[in-house]
Amino acid sequence: MKKVFVVGMLLLITLNLSPLYAQNNVTFGFNGGVNLANVSGDDVDDADSKYGFSAGAFLNVKLSRVFSLRPEIYYASKGFSLEENEYYADADYSYDLSAESEISLNYLEVPILGVISINKNMNLFAGPYVDYFLSGDAEVETKGTVRYCSWGKCTTESINESETEDIDSDNMSSPGFGLIVGGEFVMGQFKIGARYSLGLSNISDNDESDFSHNVIQVMVGVSL
Repeated sequence: MKKVFVVGMLLLITLNLSPLYAQNNVTFGFNGGVNLANVSGDDVDDADSKYGFSAGAFLNVKLSRVFSLRPEIYYASKGFSLEENEYYADADYSYDLSAESEISLNYLEVPILGVISINKNMNLFAGPYVDYFLSGDAEVETKGTVRYCSWGKCTTESINESETEDIDSDNMSSPGFGLIVGGEFVMGQFKIGARYSLGLSNISDNDESDFSHNVIQVMVGVSL
């Protein structure tokens, strides 16, 4: 229902911009690129970045010679990775294990960006966004050894396990929100740019967990 509402609002914006279309002040296009995603917060100090991607569409509404308004809507793959090591040893039992976890979180993201044209080839932009959780999974790979000793005889087992578990949307806080800042180089109808997306809301629906998204995006776009 939330996703239908977002699409409906974008269609309403498009209809209200019809007079601007006639003046060639509105352009439509597609954009996409690579994400370097991570999280920040009190509970994830040791999180590492993971790669993802974004793909979607945008409207660019030229309001003056130097200022435009750009609503966007795109699929964004976010998340983070973790690596943990555990070691224990006594006379009869020991283990040395490492676990690598990759958390993939997929969203429908809707930014509303204000764009300032520095010159005909360079734009700066900033604005808020909301994101809606679509799906996610946690993939955990565990490797290492476990050693058992009994009556003077010891056995060592190698561990190499991989497990993937879907993330329930009921455990996620959605919609979320944040801010985007960035810049882009424009070459005719094409553009390439970088942006930083700072999440300002908690990812988890659990009040005891406090962490939010941080994403660096490199995106290319084309205006039709």
